[in-house]
Formats: sequence, structure tokens, C-alpha cells
Amino acid sequence: MKPILRNSLELLMLATIAITQPIFDLYGKNLPIFASAKISKYELGFFVCLVAVVPFASAFTFESIASKVNKRFGKLVHDFFIFLFGAIFGLAVVRQIGISYDAFAYVVSLFIGVCILWGLRRLEIVRTFAMYLSGLAPLLTVIFVFQVQPAFSDISPSLKTVEAPEGKPPVVLIVFDESPLFALLDIDGKINPDRFPGFAKLASLSTWHRNATAVSQQTIQAVPAIFTSRVPKKGDQPFLSYHPDNVFTMLQSSYPINGYESATSLCPRNLCATTSAIDLERLSLPRVKSFVGDSLVVFGQRLLPSYARSFLPSTGQAWGKFAESGAAEGGETFEPADAKFRRNVGVLFQLQMWNDAMNRMMTSSASASILHFNLPHRPWALTPDLRKYNGPRFLGDLNPARGDLPKVYYQRYLYQLAAVDHLVDTMITRMQAAGLWDKSLVIITADHGISFEPGLMQRATDFSYPGQVTDLYTIPMFIKMPFQKSGSVDDCAVTNLDLLPTVLAVTGIKT
Repeated sequence: MKPILRNSLELLMLATIAITQPIFDLYGKNLPIFASAKISKYELGFFVCLVAVVPFASAFTFESIASKVNKRFGKLVHDFFIFLFGAIFGLAVVRQIGISYDAFAYVVSLFIGVCILWGLRRLEIVRTFAMYLSGLAPLLTVIFVFQVQPAFSDISPSLKTVEAPEGKPPVVLIVFDESPLFALLDIDGKINPDRFPGFAKLASLSTWHRNATAVSQQTIQAVPAIFTSRVPKKGDQPFLSYHPDNVFTMLQSSYPINGYESATSLCPRNLCATTSAIDLERLSLPRVKSFVGDSLVVFGQRLLPSYARSFLPSTGQAWGKFAESGAAEGGETFEPADAKFRRNVGVLFQLQMWNDAMNRMMTSSASASILHFNLPHRPWALTPDLRKYNGPRFLGDLNPARGDLPKVYYQRYLYQLAAVDHLVDTMITRMQAAGLWDKSLVIITADHGISFEPGLMQRATDFSYPGQVTDLYTIPMFIKMPFQKSGSVDDCAVTNLDLLPTVLAVTGIKT
């Protein structure tokens, strides 16, 4: 075999096992990442090229240029990249076997890199193995493309204008995320009017279903369940290809759709206002930059030893935009929430999407606003007056068994929930001023809750602890019927599976 071909196959093999395979494996098993990122098929193609081609192509290009200068120099460059990819692969091996001491982890990974380099230089069987293993590169790429097809297989109706429906009420269905009922209550079990005046106003104008429960503790199951009125099944993914019959597709022929989904993709492309054809049929550099930045964080969290990982943003609070989780320590800093609305990250981006959705709602006399916001979900970074602060870093999903940290978590959560309360209050006021409130069907609920019980997981339960189960599954649910004049309390047992049938019954839409 010619040296240049052998060298290229060695680089391809090591770049694949060190970089391509770990990233494709992570993203292929976590498809909701693509629902959250809202990237286009062109941006996916760019990402695949970046992961599968660029590491190998960069190394091969540098080696080729060096070889043109001097053959010995070219050999040194080749050996350097073999060692580099081998050491990166070594970090993954070290992480898998559980070596947590950073210095020892680095020594072992460097040793693995040296061993790989030595084997490729000295042992014919290792060179032969590398040649055959290089065939993994195109195979992994093909497998990954097939894995992510559900995220990009959707219905793309032609753009059309739906007139405001005659005699049908405007529809507002808002799903907040990680919002348990208990946090809204005072000592008497009523909505706390001092802490949450917006929700108290909502309760005074609507029917509060006090015994409403969620059907899942996971967003990627709970939100599709709300939008389809179907019990989640194992293996479901939050994409239109898995849930073709949903609130968006059922209402699309009767209502202009004002839609936003923070973590799912059930709305047909070209239909929802936030997924326009122009936006999702092009390459958006800011969106690509955000997505690639997230992939580097994910790769670092999988690769680096424990101390080095502590400097990376947490990946446990969301499906993407991890930079917003931050790693800020020490003192807190504040900034107005509108100061960086253009940043496509975290709570600030959710506020931007809220404002955009509210503006669209006020300009239409009868639309269907179907909205899921990733609030008051972590990261907790909002004050009640919608300022953003950088507080202590997130320490994981397990509430400490002792100490004040669970209380600190809960206090920070209440701050962000008060910010959501402000949004609800403002929405009601704007709808009343626009003449929309009285005639609208308004539903406000949550997909699931969160628990702050010491020593227990915030977002996972094995149903052994009743208090934790109640925290996770008991949710707020407020329904204001068209022309409802006063509030009431309903203690019937309901779930958020009942919401879509309610929308269809009130609007008179047959399915």
C-alpha cells in the first residue's frame, strides 16, 4: 500500500474513534436535542460534515503541506496527529473505566496515545487493523443520518392564509415547564395572591382544576401527550412523524396558528409562526454557532476528567443552549432581561419567544395560540421584575440530604416562578385591553412539576416517596371558557390528556 494512502487511513480511523463516533453516538441517542435546537436540514448537513470530515481532513491537509516542505517534517506532523487523536481516544477510555483523578487521567490518556503511535509504527497487525477499521467512518455517518431522520421527516404544507373563523373563539393553550402546583399555594391551599398576583387573577377569572395531574415526568413525553391526548408510549420521540394527529394539525384548517415549542417539534413546518419556511430552509450562522457550541460542551462533558468538567456549563438542565447554565461562582450580577434578547440562549430566549408570541396574538382577532415555554424550568436566572442574574452554578438533579442548598434551590425557583407570574398578569391585561379576553378559550397548565425534597431527585421518581410523586405529577391547570364571568374551583380528577378534547369541544372542530 502506498504510504500516503496508509497514512490517510490511519488518520481517518483515529479521528473516527476519537471524535466522530462519540459525538454521533450521543446525538443519535438523544434526538430531542434537534427538536430543541430547531436546526434546518442544511445545518444538520453542516454539522455532519463538521464532525465526520473536518477532523480527518484538517489533519491530512496539514500533513500534506508539511510533506511538500520536507518528507521528514511531514512524518513528524503525521505522528503528532496520530498521537493527538490517540490521546483523545485515551481520555474517553479513561472516563469509561472511571478514573476521576485528573492528573492520573491525563497521564493514562497520553500513555494510550503513545501506545497507539508505537503500534502503528512497529506492528503490521495494528496497521492492518487500522486500515479495515477506517471503514467505520462512512458507515457511522450513514447510520447517524438514518437515526436522525425522524427529526426532519415532517409535513410541509404549502403556505396559505387562513381567515379568522366565523363564530369560533380564539384559542390560547399555554404549557409551562417544570411548574408544580404546590409552589403557587399559600398555607391554606389557595393560590398565594401576595406572591403570585397574576395566577391569583387568573384563578379569579377561570376554573381552577385543583386535582389536575400530569401523565409523565419527562417533557419529551408530557408535551406530546398534551398536544395529542394520547398516553405516552415507550420509544416515542417528540416529532411530528411520531405524532401526526395533534392540536396543530387538527386546528390548522380552521385557525391561523400562532405556535411555539421549546423542546418538541409537532407543528408542521411552514405552519407555525416561529418555524417559517424562510427560516428553516436556509443556513443560519448564529443557530449553527449555538448548536456547535453545545456539541463541544457535550463532547467535553463526556471526555474530560472530573475537575476539568467543573469548568464547563451543565448539560443537565436543558436539551441545548448550555452556555446559559454557566459556571459562574461567587457574587451575583444583574442585567435587564431585554438587554440581551438577541442571544439565542436560555431564559432570555424564552422571554423573547414569549414577547413575540404575545405580539402575534394581539394582532389576530381569532387565532389558535399553542405555546410551550421552557419556563420556570432551570436554569433559574430570572427575578420577579424580569432581570437576569448569574448565581451559583447548578450542582445536579439530586437535592442534598442536609444543609441549606435545597432551600436555596427552592428560593431561586420561586424567583423565576414569580417572573412567570408577571408574564401571566401582563398577558391577561393585554388581552383585556385588546378585547380578546372575554371571547377566548384560555388554558394555562404545566407539563410536569419538580421536587425539592432533601435527599431526593428533582426530576425522577421510582414512586417510593409520595411527597416527591405529588411534587412531580400535581400540576396547575386553569381553563377559562369563552365569556366566563367569574372564577370557580373544580375538584374532579383530570389530567392534561383532557385538554385537547376540551379545545375541540369548545371550538366545534370534528376529528
